[in-house]
Amino acid sequence: MVVVTEQRAPRLWGHDRPPADRREALDWTALGRLLGWPTRVIPRPRDGSLPEIPAGASVVVVACDLARVPARWWRDLAARMASRPLNVVVRATGREGALARWAGARSDHRLAGRTLAWTGPGPPCRWTGSQQLEGRALVLAPGTDACGTLDGVAVAAARPVGRGRAVTLGFHPSEARDRDGAATAFLVRLLTEPCAAPVAWLDHARTLVLRMDDPGGAPSAHLEAWSYRTLTERDWARIAEVLRARDARVSLAYVPGWVDDGDGARGRLWVGGRFTRRAPGRIHPSPRVRYAPRNGSARPVQDHVGEYRGIRRLQAQGLAGIELHGFTHLHPDLAAWSVAPDRYGEVGWYREFGPRAEAHLSALPHQKQPLVRGLALVRRWFGAAPSTLIFPGDERSEVALLQAVALGFEQVGGPDHGIRDGDCMLWASHVHAPYLDQPAEWWRTAGLPVVGYFHDRDVSRGGAAWLARWLDAWREAGMERFIDYRELASALGLRLRFVRGGSGWRLTVRRVSGPPAPRPVPIAVRWPGGGTPPRLEVETAGGVIEVPVRRLRTGAGRVLLPAG
Repeated sequence: MVVVTEQRAPRLWGHDRPPADRREALDWTALGRLLGWPTRVIPRPRDGSLPEIPAGASVVVVACDLARVPARWWRDLAARMASRPLNVVVRATGREGALARWAGARSDHRLAGRTLAWTGPGPPCRWTGSQQLEGRALVLAPGTDACGTLDGVAVAAARPVGRGRAVTLGFHPSEARDRDGAATAFLVRLLTEPCAAPVAWLDHARTLVLRMDDPGGAPSAHLEAWSYRTLTERDWARIAEVLRARDARVSLAYVPGWVDDGDGARGRLWVGGRFTRRAPGRIHPSPRVRYAPRNGSARPVQDHVGEYRGIRRLQAQGLAGIELHGFTHLHPDLAAWSVAPDRYGEVGWYREFGPRAEAHLSALPHQKQPLVRGLALVRRWFGAAPSTLIFPGDERSEVALLQAVALGFEQVGGPDHGIRDGDCMLWASHVHAPYLDQPAEWWRTAGLPVVGYFHDRDVSRGGAAWLARWLDAWREAGMERFIDYRELASALGLRLRFVRGGSGWRLTVRRVSGPPAPRPVPIAVRWPGGGTPPRLEVETAGGVIEVPVRRLRTGAGRVLLPAG
């Protein structure tokens, strides 16, 4: 997939949460990455020429200012499509000119509606959203067919050009996706059907990523409004039962550094089983810490030693992946925190990477940076590098984000989702992260993964039954797969492509990043004309295997790539 835009992709793309009118190229690129496709961003040449389209690309999205595109672009594209089966997607803006003649569609009056429909080719499909979508009606020239409608009016059209097709959208894809996930589902259908050759993509349908924040953290001992007991080994065993019964995995966003407040009058501290003299601002590895408030205090015991044993068992059973939730979950200027009169009540002290901490982080040497130290501790105590960084309180600085890229994180979790793309990180704003106690059917409409997050505090107060209740509610809302960030990072590190071999079409799967898959990875496949073979050859680094294909109602098929 090629996305043509006005400028090169920056190293951090979308981290500042730009509005929809500045996200078109980014959102197309993120969607391509979520589908498992090799996706390349190409800036529009300033001399007015058509950019070079890499060999093997089958989809070209023109996401730049069409008013600046000369008419000869479309003539040159038509010449290339005479010999290459390219699907070229453009957006009608009301100033089509030469584009309208080439694409066979021009925009007309504005319209709004709730029912978005795929009308063909292939089986039709309808999505009725909770929000109104807006766009422009398309007027079609002879030889151009409507492939999508909004409340019955054409808003997507396609016509053949050489061996490929020109596709015109009558709505802004980012604005529509912001309003309702139906627009994303429609665009995936647009990109995968019709096809001149078989096409494959990562199948994220009905997938919930489970994320528990805060195990290992000191805020539960120091922040008075956030006081609760750590989860015991028995608690973790019960969590294991809940997960195993639902074939689920959970990401534990762990805080590996525990900070001492130095106040012996508030509590006693054991590190590695030994009573420890107090030192304000000293950091201890969380798996070695046990903290007990003084007699008479209502605050509960913090037993991170037992917590660690329970987590390790969960990890050994293949039910949990360990991710990084900052280093200490406290402001990095621990000397200032330890003498601040509001250190036990002000939430801002428990944000490690936000704007308030950026100046202090910038002054630290590399080896003292919280991310560097936190990463080292997780590797040491859990035997594997985390795939994903979750910033405490979802507050992040540009300094920390650039460090995350340099340190090799595959993903950044949060309200939006950061995805590694080579040496860059781009944000997929349509991978949503509702709280686990907010299940609803419309979260799954887009067909993209949804992150259901919660805190160890929820299970500490409500027991493992709290987790079981909400997982079952998500299943009732239509979710079928419960995975962790590590599984998602593994899938996103794959690149899928069909090649023609001596015995027919073969799906090649290449890993460019990410850990090995802990469980089978679902892949959707579609054949020209809608026919689906019963079995498919798949080529991986380990050799060629044959897997069964299950036909879906949409006319596509689904295969499961083996784990590993």
